[in-house]
This record gives sequence, C-alpha cells and structure tokens, in this order.
Amino acid sequence: MLFVEGQLRDPTLIAIERQIRRGIRDAVNRSSRKPFRWGGLTGYQQLEALEQELGRTAASGFENDYLRQLLGQVERAVTNNRTLAEDVREAHIWTQRIAACLRYPANAKPETRRPTGQQVADEMNRLLQQFQPDFKRRPAQTALHRAWHRLWRTWGP
Repeated sequence: MLFVEGQLRDPTLIAIERQIRRGIRDAVNRSSRKPFRWGGLTGYQQLEALEQELGRTAASGFENDYLRQLLGQVERAVTNNRTLAEDVREAHIWTQRIAACLRYPANAKPETRRPTGQQVADEMNRLLQQFQPDFKRRPAQTALHRAWHRLWRTWGP
C-alpha cells in the first residue's frame, strides 16, 4: 500500500492506472508508414476500446476519481474526433477496394487467370463512378477522390 496525501493507495489500482495511461499514450502516438495501415485510425479505435472499458469500470460501481476523470477526457477525445474518424475509416475502405482492383499486393488474391489491363481499367472506372463522397463534410474522402482521379487520368491508360 502506498500513501498519497494521507490516503492509502492500492498497488493493484496504481498498476491499472499506469496500464490505462500507457494505452492512451500508445493510441494517440500511433503512426504507420505501411501501405493500407492507417495509424491514426487504429489509434482512434484503441481510444474507443479504452472508453468502453473505462465506462464498464464506472458502471460497475468501482469508485476512483482518477479513472472517472480519465473517462471524461477519453470520451471527449472520442466524441470530438468521431466524424473525422468515420471519414478516414470510409476512405480507408475505398483505398482497400482500389488495392483489390489493382491486385495489390500481387499474392493477396490468388486467381486462376490474370486479368487483362482492360478488365482492370473497367473495374477501376466502375469504382470511380461509385465513389461519391460529400465534398463539404468529408475531407479525407475528398482528398482521396481528387488524388485517385488525378492519378487514374495520368497513369490509368
């Protein structure tokens, strides 16, 4: 047991608090340079999971001022970034569709026959027509739309 401001602190509780702080630090500092892995989106999903766990802890009647304050901060971060995370999540899904259309990586989808360039072009043009983001409210999807169209016009043929 540790003393803090004249109070007895449980070492197990201190360890839990440290783990939660590490989880939050990992979530907000996550980065990724791997293709089709988006660090910010993964970090946001980690914060959502931490929010749920902290919420369960609070709902169970476990009294701890520090965890309650932490829950409020995590809830605020998740709420403030929800719209952007949904936008990035949807852009990520479309990026994966583009990769599948281009058969990237080459060994990800074994096929008996390799598609012709024209078949890939037709599939890509169908995808391009389907992708219609809200340009005013979805900045990540808008950026993907612009870059995709520009690159496809330049390199598609």
